Amino acid sequence: MRQGTPKPMTSTGNSQVTNTSTLTLYSYTNPTNALQVIRIINVPNGYFEKVIFPKQRLLFETQPEAELEVYASHQGQAVLENKIPVVCLQVQQHTSYQSFLSHR
Repeated sequence: MRQGTPKPMTSTGNSQVTNTSTLTLYSYTNPTNALQVIRIINVPNGYFEKVIFPKQRLLFETQPEAELEVYASHQGQAVLENKIPVVCLQVQQHTSYQSFLSHR
């Protein structure tokens, strides 16, 4: 499913960073019993793609205008199952997390 040369984005657990001044924390959980591939799109300079295991939760940072595409495999083909504006997935942050980010 990858196309072109992806540009890295910030993800917890994989500290590839873009301009953090415009990034917000979001969360997605795979509610199914099957693997999913998620792709964060509609962001400048590329996209982010990751395999998510069943019931796994992913925390990631991106711009508010981004969208999350959810793909599943059906008969060996990747099928787009859902497209979610990331603003619907925003994590309510506490002051301590903001402090942690500013000291990285």
